[in-house]
Amino acid sequence: IGPGRGLETAIEAVIRAESRPHLFLRGTPAGRYWDELRRMAAQAGAGERLHLLDPAPPDELERLGAIYDVGYVGELAETKNRQIALTNKVFSYLLGGVPSLASEIPAHRRIASDLGPAMSLFEIGNAAGLAVALDALLLDPPRLAAARTQAWRLGQDRYNWEAEALRFLAPVQAVLSERTRSA
Repeated sequence: IGPGRGLETAIEAVIRAESRPHLFLRGTPAGRYWDELRRMAAQAGAGERLHLLDPAPPDELERLGAIYDVGYVGELAETKNRQIALTNKVFSYLLGGVPSLASEIPAHRRIASDLGPAMSLFEIGNAAGLAVALDALLLDPPRLAAARTQAWRLGQDRYNWEAEALRFLAPVQAVLSERTRSA
């Protein structure tokens, strides 16, 4: 848990949102970064809505995350890799049936059209826009339920290793079969 992941924007959005959401962060903070985040939230009167959770084994993240309403993917696009790569949390949220609010980096824009209500985008660094997106889900239970259902469906049917393995391994198996026939 450190700078460069849009967490300051998330805290500002939590402070602004009418739904009064809580922000749960799982992991190990870098240096004094956690103190900075706590101070920021406390100064705005939202210190009790910022929570630090212990790290967990990677194979437990989907199960542990499934209890939350919304996942946050606030990449800042400061490097080329951050612009084009999708983080694991996007897929962990889907596997847990959790819709995500994601910054408008190119990679998120590309996948958002496939995810429909399971991913909402907000302008990078725009806490007011993120607060509006949070409230749109959290203050509209039917919309949140539809987004959760879509996230779950996509996580089970499309965005998981069992489904992707078939697509990934089919060309490899075809090449190996061809080589075997040629030998």
